[in-house]
Amino acid sequence: MDAPGPTPRQLAKHLQRLREAAGLSVIQFAERAEISVERVVMLESGAVDPDMHELAKYARGLGMTMSVVFRLWERALN
Repeated sequence: MDAPGPTPRQLAKHLQRLREAAGLSVIQFAERAEISVERVVMLESGAVDPDMHELAKYARGLGMTMSVVFRLWERALN
């Protein structure tokens, strides 16, 4: 049986920590990721679940691939 994935809230906090570690404000990040500021706030608060397209935009906004984002997530869990 596969281990359960992150909860939406855990994923939201992970995305927020990555953005903050990159030294980007919500506004700066939204511009880089081509996501509205409102949507970034909703994603980082866990109010909505990102789809794969949004996760890809998020990763690009951080200058990463999705695989790097998830590898960092796995590392954070250990």
